[in-house]
Amino acid sequence: MSPRCWRRAAAIVIAYALLSPSPASAKGFVLVTWGDTISHLGDVSVPNRAGLAANKVGFKSSYFGVFWVDLWTWGGEFCVYEGNRYGPISRAEAARLVGKPENEVGKPFLYRFPLGWLIFGPLIALGVVVAVLDKRKASGIAALFEDARYQKALAILNERYEKQPVQSADTQAAEREPGHDERFRAAFDAAVQHLVDEGVSRGEAERNLALMFEALSQAPRPMPVPEFRLACECGKEVVVAEGAAGSSLTCECGRTIRVPSSDKLRALSG
Repeated sequence: MSPRCWRRAAAIVIAYALLSPSPASAKGFVLVTWGDTISHLGDVSVPNRAGLAANKVGFKSSYFGVFWVDLWTWGGEFCVYEGNRYGPISRAEAARLVGKPENEVGKPFLYRFPLGWLIFGPLIALGVVVAVLDKRKASGIAALFEDARYQKALAILNERYEKQPVQSADTQAAEREPGHDERFRAAFDAAVQHLVDEGVSRGEAERNLALMFEALSQAPRPMPVPEFRLACECGKEVVVAEGAAGSSLTCECGRTIRVPSSDKLRALSG
């Protein structure tokens, strides 16, 4: 069969496909979108238009996305189309109709790599990396809290800080940040020196202690439990929590103190 006969046969097949076309329509809501779409690949070259009911070559595919950003595409096929009516053809036939080599006619880039992947993929990857790094950091800090050297260093830091003379109110207001608090700085240096004496490098000791202090400062703290003072007949006071309401306590003098109800305890506290 001559090439002209092949072209006429192909034109008849395409024309028949267009007589019973499949609609390529988009459906969706405000947030979620899905449906079919056709990406234009080129116009049918003039020599190949004879007998065709459509003069455009495209790539029809289905998609699913949000806010018209495709997250998933499937069912791709080459086609000839006009408006939203199309007829499927092979890749070789698509290349012939637009007058290009077959290796220059391929699936659209955004079909192979939907826009949602390009937008959300790096963000998801970044989130995974950050989560892994945070997990490693947390496990590393947990190991420091289990290290006897660092436990002793924290004890030294707390002990030295408590022993330092308290500054005036004006000085404390100007030095609220731990990094600028001289009391904290002196106690921190003592803790670092302990770690240096234990064989830890100064830079590592300072860095790890800073991480531990940050973790401690960010840890959730229990709510303060209200305390109430009850007077005994002997003149001494007994401190009780609200949970002791309705019970009885023994003072140091041996007398029994009856703890009133929760409502009365709150009334006594003012």
